[in-house]
Amino acid sequence: MISYVENYVERKYKYTLFAEPNEVFGEYQTVEQVAAMLGAEDDNYKDESNALNQFVAYHILTQQYGYSELANANTNVSPLAPKRLMSLKDVDGTFFINYNSENGDGVTLREYNINCKNGIIHELNSILEIYTPKPTTVTWELTDYSDLASLFSSVYRVTSASSTSTKYVDNGGECFLKLSPPLFFL
Repeated sequence: MISYVENYVERKYKYTLFAEPNEVFGEYQTVEQVAAMLGAEDDNYKDESNALNQFVAYHILTQQYGYSELANANTNVSPLAPKRLMSLKDVDGTFFINYNSENGDGVTLREYNINCKNGIIHELNSILEIYTPKPTTVTWELTDYSDLASLFSSVYRVTSASSTSTKYVDNGGECFLKLSPPLFFL
C-alpha cells in the first residue's frame, strides 16, 4: 500500500513506518478491500483527501525513531498525514500508540526496529486507526492587567460575560473550545 502515496515517498528521509501484518486486517486482504473498509470514495489513492492515502500517510513519520526513542517519548508526534497527531505513551512499562485511558487500550508493537535502507519499520499488533484528540479547553486570558481592574471593577472579569468559540478539525470532530473574557472599552 505504500506505493499509493508516491507524492510522499519521493523525499529522501530516514522514515519510521508503522506496519500492520496481513492477519490483523482479517477478511480485508486486498488494497481495494482495505480502501472500502476505510470508506475511500474512489480509487484515486494519490489524492491526499482519499481515506486510504490518509491511512497510509498516518503510518509514516519523517524521521527515524527506534523503539527506545518512541517508548521514552510520552508525547504527540505529527505523522505524514496532514493535520493529524499520533500519541506515544508509556503506561506501566508498556509502550502504546494512541492509548485510550478510558478502556486501557491502544496499539502496541509486535516486533520493532526492523532496519531497512531508508529508515526503520515497527510491526503493530492491531490496526492503527487515525487518532483525533479529545476536546481540550483552552482559556486565553487577555485582560489580566491590574490597572484595568482598578478602573473598571464593575465590569472587569465578570464571569457571566465571557465569550466562547469552538474550533473543528477537518473530520468534523471538535478539537478544542476557546474561552476568553471580553474586553471593555469606554
